[in-house]
Amino acid sequence: MSENNTYSQILETIMKNRRSVRNFSSEKPAPAQIEKIILAGLNAPFAAAAVGDRNDFRRFFIIKSDSAARKELELIALSHLKVTLKKLNSLPARIMGVTKKLAKLIERLENAKLPNAPYIIIIAELNGIPPVAPQALAHAAENMWLATSAEGLGFQLLSMFETMKENKALCKLLDIKPGEYSLLGCAIGIPMEKYGPVVRPDLKTLTKWL
Repeated sequence: MSENNTYSQILETIMKNRRSVRNFSSEKPAPAQIEKIILAGLNAPFAAAAVGDRNDFRRFFIIKSDSAARKELELIALSHLKVTLKKLNSLPARIMGVTKKLAKLIERLENAKLPNAPYIIIIAELNGIPPVAPQALAHAAENMWLATSAEGLGFQLLSMFETMKENKALCKLLDIKPGEYSLLGCAIGIPMEKYGPVVRPDLKTLTKWL
């Protein structure tokens, strides 16, 4: 078997085993593992035309579970969720009544909280023109997700932070200017249980060669 085939099989295995984990052990992964995962995020594509010669186009903020920053982050996140819920609940009744997905979203937010993972990581992508920071963040998160799976760890995407780039309290905690960066978060830790590969539909039913 060629070296390229070996790499391909390893990558395919990692991608098949990449999944969302919501229950984490209290045991902490080694800092070296977290650094490898962050490096994978740094190596993801970015929009060079949008950020120019800025070397700080992508930044990573690691919040440990036993830190003062984690307690502050929980308060900021809770406050943000309350504001979001207030906005959603103030929507016209005709919208609330016909949109089942919106009702489910509100129900999820009412019970939402930061996961019990040892590490919360916030990825910040410099905003520029063209405005493609969200796409760059998705690349970074996917790289980190795959690297997390390769390390045998668990990963949960935290989309809450996507709506918090203007949040003054959060930006103060991270020491960045409100609106300067787009944000995305994730939780990383050791899964409480083992998971099998993610089941997907048959590729042939979804593919059309033109």
